[in-house]
Amino acid sequence: MTLSDRIRVASITKMMTYAATLELVKAGRLELSDRAVEVAPPATLDGIPYAGEIEVGHLLDHRSGLYNFNGEEGADFFGALFSARDRGAREWTASELLAYAKRPEHPPTGRPGAGVAYSSTGYIVLETILEHVAGRSFAEVYRELLFDPLGMHSAGVEGLDFGADSIVSSYARADAGDRRRPSPFTGRNEVRADGLVNLSAGLKQYNGWARGAGAVALSVRDLAKFMGAVRAGRVTVLADQDNQIAGSKLKRGKVFDWNGGSWGIQATVLFEPSRDITVIVLTNGSNVGVSSHGIAGDLLTAARAGPWRGTVLWLRARDRCSGCGAGDGAPSGRRRALRGWRSRNDLEAR
Repeated sequence: MTLSDRIRVASITKMMTYAATLELVKAGRLELSDRAVEVAPPATLDGIPYAGEIEVGHLLDHRSGLYNFNGEEGADFFGALFSARDRGAREWTASELLAYAKRPEHPPTGRPGAGVAYSSTGYIVLETILEHVAGRSFAEVYRELLFDPLGMHSAGVEGLDFGADSIVSSYARADAGDRRRPSPFTGRNEVRADGLVNLSAGLKQYNGWARGAGAVALSVRDLAKFMGAVRAGRVTVLADQDNQIAGSKLKRGKVFDWNGGSWGIQATVLFEPSRDITVIVLTNGSNVGVSSHGIAGDLLTAARAGPWRGTVLWLRARDRCSGCGAGDGAPSGRRRALRGWRSRNDLEAR
């Protein structure tokens, strides 16, 4: 792999959905206090308890109370996803995913605004709001509001902008549970004696089902551009972002932490404002050694000890670091690399 290869980032996609939504807020086309039922397509939330109380801000900050269709209790969704004969070609619609939150056996985790409960379902709702307000697909909204302005030319949505053959393959080793139920390992053979499986080979799309909650793929260089825009205040991915970051600059060691993961996908972004350090780790494997978050933590520790203030560091996990260095836009004269870093992750690019 290289720093320009396109790789899946799973729930890091939610940062893009958040940022695109806030661009519409900045433009006066949405308000955080808008009721979702009033800005989503008609009938989108019909049948969901307390739907009339859900605000755009609740969806962004995981306070909607919506059942998480692909969470720990999502066995029915994953069973349907991985047992389908056309799973590598099927395009899951937003309405199909939202239907899981309408089932009686999947009640809300609470009333909107009552507490925080992670929900990919909420980001599928946000996807529909983006499309309804902007009048184009959410993939086009990403491109118009984020990817093109920031020069993120590799970025896009799997299944809509490109297929699996344009993305680095995703690898994993199965655990006991993966072999007992429908999973991405179903019908797949090992490519290595230690149990490694290529989960995406031969499929039209692998993670496109996640849509606005997890279907973005991009190069690590382009994710560095996105985080550079976050650091500069050009895009917003946090509630009250300016004040949060300003306050964190006064708190040594305060780190903002974003993660994405699924079978064969791991992604971590760490941002420490007080030292102006961003660490990005993207891997195309899971259950293959040290996690992306573990690698990112080690890299952050190394960066704190060195002269890397004001830089973006990246690593694409293989059997060693395939690229670690300063991100695009790092201040002139401050670019550094973590030479000789080894990740301890034994996944090889294939």
